[in-house]
Amino acid sequence: MFFDEYEDFYGVRSRRSGSTIYIDVFLGFHPEEKMGTVQETCDRFKRSLEVKILGSIVSIVPTSGPSAQGAVK
Repeated sequence: MFFDEYEDFYGVRSRRSGSTIYIDVFLGFHPEEKMGTVQETCDRFKRSLEVKILGSIVSIVPTSGPSAQGAVK
């Protein structure tokens, strides 16, 4: 659904605290993309996942290649 709106997928990290699931998704965007457009994509992706995964709090992390290397292990 959002595959055309970002350039790279660097990984996902999740953890649970009680009944809450925290999910971090690391995505790469074109460097010339306006931040407003990136933020709109992140917000829609976040809402979409939180509706599908009940009890979740999702963070979409715009990331570049070099900074993503340490993001997800």
